Amino acid sequence: MSVSKDELGKYGEGSQDEMVEAFLVAPDPEDLVKPTSATPMIEVVAPATLSEGYKFNVSMPSGETMSVSVPLGGVESGQKFFVPMSSMPASSNSPRISIPVGHWRGSIVGCCKYGCYHSSFLVSWCCAPVAAGQVISRLKLDWLGRPTNGDVQKSTGAFKILFNLTLAYWVLRIFCTLGDFPLFKFLALLCFSIFSFYILRNIRSHVRQKYAIPEDRICPGCEDTCYSCLCPCLVASQLLHHTTDYNTYRGAFFTETGVPDHIDAVIV
Repeated sequence: MSVSKDELGKYGEGSQDEMVEAFLVAPDPEDLVKPTSATPMIEVVAPATLSEGYKFNVSMPSGETMSVSVPLGGVESGQKFFVPMSSMPASSNSPRISIPVGHWRGSIVGCCKYGCYHSSFLVSWCCAPVAAGQVISRLKLDWLGRPTNGDVQKSTGAFKILFNLTLAYWVLRIFCTLGDFPLFKFLALLCFSIFSFYILRNIRSHVRQKYAIPEDRICPGCEDTCYSCLCPCLVASQLLHHTTDYNTYRGAFFTETGVPDHIDAVIV
């Protein structure tokens, strides 16, 4: 097919070869559509009925621990959902402590699980506030067992505060016993018991909410209050067992986290 000079004039001056060459010029790389790469997905089974946005750790087949977030709409217990691996931060080389979600690691009466000479048993029964201080250090709560909204500074020194208060109580109690001051001894015991109850109730309520643990049928609506009031030692032991893995790490009596200092037992 021949092209007249008038028709070529519509496209400007130049030969027919130059016109074809113009159509073969490589496009700007920025104008190209970049190919999409497939994001690897991982299947997760919900350990409990969780609301959307709830974050919890999962164990990978490689042994690593990664954090996942519940998708929109939430999930029910046993439901499977997929999350992109790219959205999960890589775990550090140090081992992470796996915390159960949806249920307690041990029952309320499981204080002797690791023996009567284990630190979790002795500290809970002799100094419940000291045990509470160890759990507070793991969860980064304030010294009264309340959330700190991520402010680590508020949780610093909580264990030392509770340890010193417990030590002061025992010194006062011994003094009242030797000096024959039964009224002061009773008042000291009453104040110490109320203080221990308040802290343990706050911690237990926080742990149940953080790890989506439902209440028992025994005290619906007030389980944390009843257990912390009636059996504070058992509550302290249960909290210690739930927030670390004593099958992997040995217990320690007077460290801030209840495990040896070189172990990163802090839970975020």
